[in-house]
Amino acid sequence: MISCLHVACKIYIFEILFILYNCILFSYPVDEPFLTSIYNEVIYQVKRLQSHPSIVLWSGNNENEQAIAQNWYHIPEEAIPKAKDDYRKLYVSTVMKALKEIDKGNNRPFVTSSPSNGLETISENYVAKNPQDTVYGNLSKN
Repeated sequence: MISCLHVACKIYIFEILFILYNCILFSYPVDEPFLTSIYNEVIYQVKRLQSHPSIVLWSGNNENEQAIAQNWYHIPEEAIPKAKDDYRKLYVSTVMKALKEIDKGNNRPFVTSSPSNGLETISENYVAKNPQDTVYGNLSKN
């Protein structure tokens, strides 16, 4: 199912400076045909967008890490390890891999999710206990 596959852009305005923050959003399931499709889509979108001078950061998703960490969708306890593995397969092994292959040399960071704890999230195997921890990362507020 790729019906929700798209690239969404958010624009943040800092006085007169515009910075494009590109967030790559996906829906599941995580199987080989889906991951291959995602990989190809990321390659296509990054090639299309990478020359834009205002892209300063790539993000894999918006709040998916937080949704898993806080179990927003009431996943049964025994299924949470698989949900975390699927998350890593999608955003780390597929999206991040494709992005780094195509956007190499531009020195733009990639965060698997926003909010994220950056290096702390990586040390917690890409799903932090609290992805909105103000000690380590950013905070998402509505």
